[in-house]
Amino acid sequence: MKNRDLRIVVFALVMLLAVGAFGLAGCAKTEPPAPVGELTIETGEDGGDVFVKAAWGPSEEAEGYYTELRLANLESGADDGIPDDGSEHEPIATLDTNEPAVEFSGLSFAEIYTVKVLAYTLDSRGKKVLSDPVEDYAVTAPAPVKELRLTASGDGEEPFIKASWDEAEGAVNYILELEPAGENAGSIETDRTEETFLDLEYATEYKVSVRSFLQFGDVKAMSAPAEAEAVTGVPAIVSPTLTAEGVTVSAIKLSWELADGATGYIIRWGVSEEDVNKLLYEAGADETEYVHTITDSTNHVGGIVIFYSIAAKYGDHEYAPSEVLRAVTVKVNTRPHIPSLDELSLPEPPMPDISGLWQ
Repeated sequence: MKNRDLRIVVFALVMLLAVGAFGLAGCAKTEPPAPVGELTIETGEDGGDVFVKAAWGPSEEAEGYYTELRLANLESGADDGIPDDGSEHEPIATLDTNEPAVEFSGLSFAEIYTVKVLAYTLDSRGKKVLSDPVEDYAVTAPAPVKELRLTASGDGEEPFIKASWDEAEGAVNYILELEPAGENAGSIETDRTEETFLDLEYATEYKVSVRSFLQFGDVKAMSAPAEAEAVTGVPAIVSPTLTAEGVTVSAIKLSWELADGATGYIIRWGVSEEDVNKLLYEAGADETEYVHTITDSTNHVGGIVIFYSIAAKYGDHEYAPSEVLRAVTVKVNTRPHIPSLDELSLPEPPMPDISGLWQ
């Protein structure tokens, strides 16, 4: 073999070794990164735009994250109601991100999705090498109730509040909240579109809210609340009867019996039967009498005529006043008194001595 041919053979061998080494380097396996940390899911809606937000603990070796959103497969779900991984459905959306969080929007009310997150690195040819997946379920709430209607008890009725509303899109169940809570119930879960809170307080303002919700397993997705307020009526209370007695030339004692359920009493007065509108006194729930002293009168001999009425109260509510009562202060007799003869104590006149006249 000539030297020239030997050089050609050696060159060919060197090139073959170089190509082989390059090929081995290109085929070296890139290890996948560690899976992401704990995955947390948040669902909600903003002006009718339903969204799913996902966040996770970062993987230190990752160069990025690949995420998928799929409809969950409910047909082959487990007995506990939690759907399976939804792998038979095509992804609704995929997102590539360098941050450990994504948001999917434009979704549907009352739906079950699966969110899958894989960390990845790139091999020498720029191909993604994926970690093991981490996935969880995302349950979107039904649409909110559009209008909540309340009917409260009227005056004289046992206090209640009835709530009603139209069925919300995708809703199966609802939860009602009452503030302040009633004696027997502060919340009600129902599949109906009306419920009634009973055993409430008279003359009290209540706020009621209703949310639609969808629940699978331990996941309960609740809509934004619809709220309304209502005031219960007052009890049936009859204003008491008022009695009066003049006690001095310028004072009248007023008395009344307690009215069942009343929280107080209002007494008004005037100088004529048509003008009983001046506030005289606000009595407590346990008071039954009051003495009215007429301080602005220049009458010192009594006989002053005053008119009164009384009304029972429950909280800030005042019942119809009683009938008007006419009362008179004690009157002093100022005419000169002419005593009778029986009242006079006159000494008897001395009798003259006429005994000597008969001698």
